[in-house]
Amino acid sequence: MRNFFFVLIALNAVVFAQLMGWMPNLLEDAREPQRLRQQLAPGIARPVSLDAAANTSSTLPPLPAPPTECFDIGPLTPAEAEALQATITRTDPTIKFEMTQLEDGSSFMVVTSTHANLREAQRREQQLRALGVRETYAIQDGNLKNAVSLGIFSTKESADSLMAALRAKGADDLSIVPRANPMKAGVRITDVPQQKIEVTRRLLLQLPVRSCNAK
Repeated sequence: MRNFFFVLIALNAVVFAQLMGWMPNLLEDAREPQRLRQQLAPGIARPVSLDAAANTSSTLPPLPAPPTECFDIGPLTPAEAEALQATITRTDPTIKFEMTQLEDGSSFMVVTSTHANLREAQRREQQLRALGVRETYAIQDGNLKNAVSLGIFSTKESADSLMAALRAKGADDLSIVPRANPMKAGVRITDVPQQKIEVTRRLLLQLPVRSCNAK
């Protein structure tokens, strides 16, 4: 009977200690390992304010730009190129395009290097005439301004023949350039976004098309 009395006192003491918070809660301790496992970083995670999060620089790499496509269409006649541009504008005004003039190698021109001014080009023209060249003229506009043309040839072989003969006489400033054919035009469509590539392809059916991106 005395032993039962002492056991009862001990149990009351344990219950009183738990109620006062002097001893850990056995039920809570049983759940604690599961709670800790559910934390991302127990003991390390700290709440961050919105301002601090906004000012924290990201270490993630920037997202890549969405892929785009580029198309070259041609050769076309100028009328065909203009009609294609009108169709593109009517279908989707946001599509970017530009007219290009194609150099299809239908003719070739032998030219000198460009000179500082027209007077220097005319002086070089006189030197070439002294070497036997008759069809010369000083170019006064365009990318070849102040160069001297030595003639236009239908084949590259003919242009090569003249240039080789003149080089043998000491004319080492010559080159051959293809002449743009005014009856051959093209259209370049640039920066077509991924979601519009198929629609653009349908616009170009039955036309000579190649991808600019494949270069």
